[in-house]
Amino acid sequence: MTGLAHELVSAAQEDRDRERQISAGLRDRLAETRSKLERLQAELTLSKRELEQRIFKLAEVETTLAAERQHWGHDLSEAKAGQRVLLSERIGPLLQDAVDALEIEPSAPSLALKRMKAVLSIIEEAKT
Repeated sequence: MTGLAHELVSAAQEDRDRERQISAGLRDRLAETRSKLERLQAELTLSKRELEQRIFKLAEVETTLAAERQHWGHDLSEAKAGQRVLLSERIGPLLQDAVDALEIEPSAPSLALKRMKAVLSIIEEAKT
């Protein structure tokens, strides 16, 4: 009977030791998992902050780009208007005078040449 009791106690102790090992292993895994979870939460928080900063920066860049586009559009409109004025009010009449000077009888090539030189002068002036 004592031998049987001794075997039961020994088996119970072995079961207890196995349970302790399992429990210790589970505690270690739980600690590792908690540590990993904390690390991932910290990374997530950092990533969220970085994303917010990038979204803010993107909004700033988009605002700047919109302002630049508007500015460039305005500059382009001014340049086109200036070119229209140059062609219609300054160069056009001179070229028409040159054509008229060549079409009249007797033609006046010297007048046409003067008008063409004036047109070239205006073009050179506009380049600078």
